[in-house]
Amino acid sequence: MGTRRLLSRTELEKCIESLMDKIAFLKKAHVQYAQISVEMDVFSKSDLSTMLKDIRTQYEKLAAKNMQNAEEWYKSRFTMLTESTAKSTYVTLEIEASWGMNKALGKQLQELEDKQNSDVSAMQDTINKLENELRTTKSEMAGYLKEYQDLFNVKIVLDIDIAAYRKLLEGEETLGSSIASSYYWSSQVFGDLPMEEQIEVEETIEAEKAEEAKDEPPSEGEAEEEEKQKEEAEEEEGEEEEEGAKEEFEDAKAKTEDSVEGSQVLQKGAKLQRSKQAGRWIREGSRQGGREGREAGGVAEMGEKQAGRQRWEGSRQGCRDCHRKPYSCRNIPAMGL
Repeated sequence: MGTRRLLSRTELEKCIESLMDKIAFLKKAHVQYAQISVEMDVFSKSDLSTMLKDIRTQYEKLAAKNMQNAEEWYKSRFTMLTESTAKSTYVTLEIEASWGMNKALGKQLQELEDKQNSDVSAMQDTINKLENELRTTKSEMAGYLKEYQDLFNVKIVLDIDIAAYRKLLEGEETLGSSIASSYYWSSQVFGDLPMEEQIEVEETIEAEKAEEAKDEPPSEGEAEEEEKQKEEAEEEEGEEEEEGAKEEFEDAKAKTEDSVEGSQVLQKGAKLQRSKQAGRWIREGSRQGGREGREAGGVAEMGEKQAGRQRWEGSRQGCRDCHRKPYSCRNIPAMGL
């Protein structure tokens, strides 16, 4: 707008200069005509004076008309220039106001960007802190699970040892009473039978016991095989459940990676997976403990049977040596029965 105003001013100045040149030209022409009229006046004053008056009148009218037109044009141009100046001033004020508003908005935008960047950095720091805490918690959880597994294994071993010792103690306590009762029963049954008949009866009883042992449930080896088959089936089921949980966990992780609900689902899936893993470890430990307990119980039972058999054989041998009844044999106290 300032450039337009300068151009309008320049045009007006040029117009004024052209009008002034035109007025000077008319004045010069008027002077020339006056000189011509003076010269002509020498020759013919009467005719030239009339002609000069007419010419003067015409040029004065023409000059007045040109002056009036120039003044009107100048006034119109001045009015237009004034209006354009007013408009340019108004537009300049609007531009300055818009410029100030734009500057204020730019400053406000910069402040908002700085604040947003600071908030984003704070949130990123919080996320990093939470991720570090999550990793720490996971490592602690893994350590706790390992400690729990170790303690559980120790507990199982201790329970097995306690059960074995208890069974051994119970066997030692009941051994004397069982042998004494067997002696009492044999004395009541055999009575005053000769030694040879007593031996035959005892051999018959042992044969019947052997037949009963054949009809007993499967041996420990077969029971262990069945237990192994059950364990393998349970392990396969646990692996299938673990694979299903892993697939669900991966699907949930792929679908809900960028949302808060997704993070909750991921945490639930991770907890489920860890709980299933811990359950599998517990089942394996319990199966191991049960197997060791059965082995310890079998060893204790075999020890009891072997001790009872040895004492019974010793008592029978003593009875055969002294040819007396088992409950009245003098060798029995020496055997510790």
